[in-house]
Amino acid sequence: MNKSLVLKDYYIFILLTICSVSLLIVRAVYVQNFLFYFFIWNLFLCWIPYLLSLCLLRLSKWKMRKPGKGLVLVGVGFVWLLFFPNAPYIITDFIHLDGFSFFRLVNHQYILNKSLLLWFDLIVYIFFITTGFLLGLRSLGIIHQLINHKYHSIIGLLFVLAVLVLSSFAIYLGRYIRVNSWDFFTQPISLLNLMLKNIQQDTISFVILFTGFLSVFYFVFYFFQQPIYQRNSYPLG
Repeated sequence: MNKSLVLKDYYIFILLTICSVSLLIVRAVYVQNFLFYFFIWNLFLCWIPYLLSLCLLRLSKWKMRKPGKGLVLVGVGFVWLLFFPNAPYIITDFIHLDGFSFFRLVNHQYILNKSLLLWFDLIVYIFFITTGFLLGLRSLGIIHQLINHKYHSIIGLLFVLAVLVLSSFAIYLGRYIRVNSWDFFTQPISLLNLMLKNIQQDTISFVILFTGFLSVFYFVFYFFQQPIYQRNSYPLG
């Protein structure tokens, strides 16, 4: 296992998180309000699947008796699956840019707003959303490589596609129905009813759109990322 690569990724994400939060604090001090506080919570939720994927990576190397090891891996993997959609979900936070006035009407002409605060806010958005999204892509990449290493690349591909479809559906439920990952534990029956109730034409269209979007970004990311196993012992893909 390429431990140095795993640590490098971890430190890069720590640095990106520190930069994101620092920018938000600077903004809060300057304007005397904490308007974008929700980003901290959303980014925290993006860290959960990433940390769980690292746990699965470590657990996969542990020498435990079967079926104990298998049960632990399945349990942690299931929790990972529940929280993973929070990472791509952060992309939808761009909808809050609707309140930004990049242009102003002057003498019947639209003039680009030169407010530095406006562009600073946009940079804050980009930092948080990019960091959260990358955490999700790397998390899925780790699980993908684990499955490829344990089974076959075809199984890994089918797994990724299934996760992206389920995540797209979860994003729809989270954005429009306001469902949370922990609802599975607190009100599973109600959550199941909501899921069945919301399988409609517009939902299917949304899922197809986001699955395509996430697939393109993930597989481009997957193509460029380095394997967590050495190439001589783990043929990626």
